[in-house]
Amino acid sequence: FMCPDPGKMYYTDLRGKAAEAKEDKEEREAMGPIMREIYNKGIETGRKEGVETGLETGRKEGLEVGRKEEARNIAKNMIRTGTIPLATIAECSGLSLGDVQSIKSSMSI
Repeated sequence: FMCPDPGKMYYTDLRGKAAEAKEDKEEREAMGPIMREIYNKGIETGRKEGVETGLETGRKEGLEVGRKEEARNIAKNMIRTGTIPLATIAECSGLSLGDVQSIKSSMSI
């Protein structure tokens, strides 16, 4: 296993075993599969946590994009009526007045 200085290992309960394994070939061979298993479990846990974090982030971003798109659609519908002041549309949709003005100028009405 790959441990240049067992004395610097984070897990104190492994320090002694690692030090023994460095000195004893049988111990070293016995520790190899154990260390690989620990390493593989760490990798697996990291992947699972990464996927969970990525999914949660994706959900939040997707919801935010959906909310913004819905606000823009509401503003467009209100603009089409031609009777609602842009400031009111901004207030009701949650968009800025500049965003509402930009939406209006991009529409062909």
